[in-house]
Amino acid sequence: MNTFWHKTKSFFSQEKVVWGIYILAGFVIALQHYLHGSYNNYKIFKASTAHLLARQNLHVEYPNEYFDLFLYHPSFAVLFAPFAWMPMWVGMCFWNVFSALTVFYAIKFLPISAKQKNFVWWFVFVELMTALHNLQTNPLIAALIVWTFVNLENQKTVATGFVSSLGFFIKGYGGISAALLPFYRKDFFKNVFVYILFFGILAILPAFVVGFDQLPRLYSEWQTLLIEDHKVNYGVSIIGLICTLITTSIPIIYIQLVGLICLGLFLAYGFFLVKNQDLTLRLSVVAYLMMWVILFNHAAESNTHVISVVGVAFWYLISPRNKLTKALVIFVFILTILSPTDVFPKFIRDKYVIPYNLKALPVLLVWLHLQYLVFTQKYQPLHEQND
Repeated sequence: MNTFWHKTKSFFSQEKVVWGIYILAGFVIALQHYLHGSYNNYKIFKASTAHLLARQNLHVEYPNEYFDLFLYHPSFAVLFAPFAWMPMWVGMCFWNVFSALTVFYAIKFLPISAKQKNFVWWFVFVELMTALHNLQTNPLIAALIVWTFVNLENQKTVATGFVSSLGFFIKGYGGISAALLPFYRKDFFKNVFVYILFFGILAILPAFVVGFDQLPRLYSEWQTLLIEDHKVNYGVSIIGLICTLITTSIPIIYIQLVGLICLGLFLAYGFFLVKNQDLTLRLSVVAYLMMWVILFNHAAESNTHVISVVGVAFWYLISPRNKLTKALVIFVFILTILSPTDVFPKFIRDKYVIPYNLKALPVLLVWLHLQYLVFTQKYQPLHEQND
């Protein structure tokens, strides 16, 4: 039995095996949804490119084409064009495989050990599949945040500026990765300059398709959507937990204001008061940002948590191995990662997890624990982690 387990573990620890499984998952999930006719999100993305070319409003309903709204930045309609021009099923497969591989390669190039990479790959895999089933951009956003960190560590200024600004122009909260820039003091001004440069290029990108005279209209329509979207729901987030478990009398903006204060205090403490500005601290900041941006997102959905789960994986890498951290990571795996799947009891999911937004609860507890680790500087250096 031990020999079988060792061989199995060894096989699934091979990078090429993980790579192949990520590709297979993206392809099979996309094909499954195409055959079942359930790919509304992809229809929205594909149609957005056509609507932009036709100079139509991207952010209104088109009930004859799809249901729901296009909630993304106008530039995303340009960026999605290579997939939009493919036949539907081909584009879906390429899109999902592309999304899976961006996550795979972001993890592959992290400055951590092979064993640690394997943990991250497999810990996030089920949550990644949940996200791939929705054919949305959340895996890509998660990957871009990690890629920003990887590029900063490797002092790749141009790549940093591009991937960090790109996150915002896919979906606004993807721009959270810019908060990492101050932690790289040596190249800070250079990184900021290149970031602003790419931000400006991506901001006017739709104008090269529809003309600069149409750009103000596109931004006005996007702004209208954002104002209306803020009223929609509480999200699978801290906001959702408070408003479904405790009270609905607290305005959402107050909860998010508290979140901003927590973010500011965390970043300021890490930047000014932690003397050892090492890789472990910087990875803890990445983990914090990836959980925070979902926990305080009023529009967070179940599949959005692929971003927070990557953050949880990073938290575990820097956490002391004790009963508390092991219990928390198991809690995340069961309630956050497994709750949307068929292995989780349906009646518990439908009666408790979804109505009360409980999927966010384990991530909230990990987020609080990460703050404790950083404020007390009790996080474990990456090179000292052996299991």
